[in-house]
Amino acid sequence: MESFAIWLLIVGLYRVFMSVSILTNSELIKKNIYPLKPNETSSLFCRVAFLWTISNSFLTITTSFNMDNKPLFVLTWLSFFMGLSHFMLEQFYFKTNSLKNNLSQLFFATPCLVIMGIRILYW
Repeated sequence: MESFAIWLLIVGLYRVFMSVSILTNSELIKKNIYPLKPNETSSLFCRVAFLWTISNSFLTITTSFNMDNKPLFVLTWLSFFMGLSHFMLEQFYFKTNSLKNNLSQLFFATPCLVIMGIRILYW
């Protein structure tokens, strides 16, 4: 297993942990992800965030074991792009979170976007 596949596996497992945390403790998402406007998050939103995160974790883990599957690889790249775009919109447009709250997203998504993007371009 190549090192980037191991990195994707780690990212996917981290996402599983975060999704279970979101589902079991809805205050976590209010305090840690949307601290500037916690009253705008509801239990329904937390369940939707759980589904999005767990779906992406399965996608990322599956990609880590199937690095040669181009459609799956591109779909995973798009999920990183959408996730990072969502958090940047929340920070700069909706003003519901801050850079501090986006650090984990930036730490995980940015290297994946760059490495996967380069790999897609030279496929």
